[in-house]
Amino acid sequence: MNVKIMKGGNLRRNKRWEQAFADGLDVHGQAYDWVPSTRQINNCDMFVVWSLRPVVSPNRKPTINRARLFGNRRASRITADVLVLEQSYFGGQRGRQSNMASIGFNGLNGRAEFHNSNSPCDRWIKHGLPFEPWVTEGDYILLVGQVPEDTSHRFININQWYTEAVAWIRKQQPDCKILFRPHPAEDRWKGQRRSDLSRATQIPNGVEVSSGNLQEDLKHASHVVTFNSNVGVDAVIAGRPVMAFDCGSMVYELASDLGCPNTCDETRQRWANNLAYCQWTIDEVRCGEAWSHLKKRYAAGRR
Repeated sequence: MNVKIMKGGNLRRNKRWEQAFADGLDVHGQAYDWVPSTRQINNCDMFVVWSLRPVVSPNRKPTINRARLFGNRRASRITADVLVLEQSYFGGQRGRQSNMASIGFNGLNGRAEFHNSNSPCDRWIKHGLPFEPWVTEGDYILLVGQVPEDTSHRFININQWYTEAVAWIRKQQPDCKILFRPHPAEDRWKGQRRSDLSRATQIPNGVEVSSGNLQEDLKHASHVVTFNSNVGVDAVIAGRPVMAFDCGSMVYELASDLGCPNTCDETRQRWANNLAYCQWTIDEVRCGEAWSHLKKRYAAGRR
């Protein structure tokens, strides 16, 4: 199998994870080449990259067809599998120093292929977090903001969706309080794009704005509403029913309705078992354990 790994530039995190993945391939005797860009993405069987941002940029024509990223494989002009390393969904330290990363084929988050259906509970027992009891009463409904222009929602106008979400909540619960939580990276994003803030988060009308931390916001929420933010994962673990509006959400299969919350413990545990096979520690990647799971995709020539 012809494998290429894209170098992540000068970002220390990217280099660390890309090298760990290469080390894991070495353990299995799998050859690979390092490449500096996506130009050779079609000249291989599997192309490994940290994040889809190098593959889809708002400033140039996408190298990879959007249809491929969002699930329509037949419409794609990309012949290689794209193996995407990204932020983890739970546990450990998150951000640039994270010791865990998600790894999936041909998409981001809920649109990726993790080959994790009906997974055993071993990885959740090893890495998972304790569940909080389900709660369906609270001081407000939490509406979760997302990073402006993030790859996960670039195909919609996220500010328009916030307005539509408020209207949807009001239609079902006219008198409820809605707390809007902007993404914590909002200020950093604005600082990087001072010349063009047209897509900065616009606070929807009829909401209060959070100034607290995520744990406190979840603690007092009765429900959590999100397009596809990974805060949905935190909410489910914290026992808050989630309304997720996009199949790219990692909690889409658990999505509730305000009038009929999904609070089944058995369903949550099954979801958690599968989720634990979506992400790996850097040591598990480096020793080849992650590749032992992921390469099942190619068993007997299956793709």
